[in-house]
Amino acid sequence: MQRFVDTLHRHRRLVAAIFTVYDEKDNCGQGFGGLSWLHNRGEMRMRGRVLAIDFGMKRMGLAVSDALGLTAQGLPTLERRGREDDVRRIAELVEEYSAACVLLGNPLGSGGQETEMSRRVAAFAE
Repeated sequence: MQRFVDTLHRHRRLVAAIFTVYDEKDNCGQGFGGLSWLHNRGEMRMRGRVLAIDFGMKRMGLAVSDALGLTAQGLPTLERRGREDDVRRIAELVEEYSAACVLLGNPLGSGGQETEMSRRVAAFAE
């Protein structure tokens, strides 16, 4: 997970959307892209579990962090069935893993430019 966090720190544009799942708990806060980072001796830590999604047109790759943000484990991929059903299943995973945040990867081009897929990710996030 720390490697993942370090990558985010170096390439902030990789994050298309980070959703606060439990606003009232302020687990994600209003930090970078809606996600609060705790800075400690140069390291960044997330508060609470993060459900990460690698968005695809046919399926979505999934991973969830531990509560401390130290490790992550892959989850079975989700076959896409339509936006409404996809969102419902993601919500079930948020509940199952008590995720504080849901993170969608942003597939930008090599020069940092928006791509067709990054536009689709943004549309899904809305």
